[in-house]
Amino acid sequence: MKGNTNSPPEFDIESQEDMIESVESFVDYYADTSVSGSKKVEAQSDFIDALVEAVEVGIVAIDDIDNVLTRDEIQNKNPLGAESIKTDVKNNISESHPPLDRWLVEHTDEVVVYKSSDTDVDTSYLWRFDSGHQVELGDEMFNWYQFADELHKVSFTFDFQDPREEFEEMGSWKRKFLIPLLQEVAREEEVAGSRSEALEVLQNTVRTRRAYDDLEEAYQSSGVYVETYDDPDTVYVLSKQISNIAEEYSETTRSLQAELNSRKIVRGKVSEKQYLENGQSVRFWKLPADFAEPKIPDDEEDEEEDGSVSSRGGVA
Repeated sequence: MKGNTNSPPEFDIESQEDMIESVESFVDYYADTSVSGSKKVEAQSDFIDALVEAVEVGIVAIDDIDNVLTRDEIQNKNPLGAESIKTDVKNNISESHPPLDRWLVEHTDEVVVYKSSDTDVDTSYLWRFDSGHQVELGDEMFNWYQFADELHKVSFTFDFQDPREEFEEMGSWKRKFLIPLLQEVAREEEVAGSRSEALEVLQNTVRTRRAYDDLEEAYQSSGVYVETYDDPDTVYVLSKQISNIAEEYSETTRSLQAELNSRKIVRGKVSEKQYLENGQSVRFWKLPADFAEPKIPDDEEDEEEDGSVSSRGGVA
């Protein structure tokens, strides 16, 4: 590894031992008064490049270099000083490895923010980069350490350091860097959630059905009951119909109730037991009419319906 006194040493660092030998060779060469200034500058450049490469590929760490440079036998004959060499190494690493915040600014093409119409689904963020890579993240991106870890899972070619000091604190990372960046590069897309779709079907089902103010008739026909035709504020929907809709969208009646509660459409329990004339109990969902208002018959339609029922001798 060491050359003669007139030729700069060759620095080939493939291990900790190589790094130690390179430091010793460089210091001896640089301290040699017979070596010209231009040769020393050349050797210094090669030496720093070798150390930077060794740090970048993980052979050594900055602390390892510091431990060798600060040894008494090295310090006593090192005219440059340990701190000067360390600074040169760090500066060169910084040039090839930008901080995470700057890297994101330089390489992010766009961020697609997917917001579900369901209240139980968290927002996700699809980051697309100029390399063609992409990664979908949740709230973990608001922690820069987790963000960096997820990026390296996507590609080890992503080359960056920790964010600049002003953004290292997690609150500053989110508030001062990430949110302003998203405001510049993000676009939102709403994703229709299964709960939302099921509730839309429920609304349309109620709106297209005729309501009855008689529980027996409602049970036998549309499944939609109101206590009065005169501006009803509550609509009762047969629970079986709710179950069928929920099942169609791989949901449960409980999950649909939770969605209604989250949207403050209802509060608490919605299922209510009603009794038919024969004593049979049936369950209805009690919903506000402003969520879904059924078709309310006018007086003439109601009379026609009553006549039809009389002629049939009642509902079977």
